[in-house]
Amino acid sequence: MQHARLADNPRRALAAALSGEAAGIAVATSGSSGAPREVLIGPDALQASCAATTSRLGGPGAWLLAIPAERIGGALVVARASLDGMP
Repeated sequence: MQHARLADNPRRALAAALSGEAAGIAVATSGSSGAPREVLIGPDALQASCAATTSRLGGPGAWLLAIPAERIGGALVVARASLDGMP
C-alpha cells in the first residue's frame, strides 16, 4: 500500500488515507533548506492532529479553506471538516 500524493489531488489523497485505501499522504516540504522533499504522514497522525484541534476548540468547527489544500495546513482543514462531518 502506498501513500497518496497530496499534490496530485488533495481531497482524494486525504480520503484514501483516512479510509485506509492508502498508507497515508505524501506531502511536499517547502524546500526552505534545500530542494523540496516529500514527507510521509500516516492516517493515525492525521486523525490525532484533527482530534487535538477539535478538543482544543471545544468541539467541531466550521472550516474555511483559505490556503491551498496541497500544503499540509490546507490539507488539515479539509481533513478536520471531513472527520467532523462538515462540508
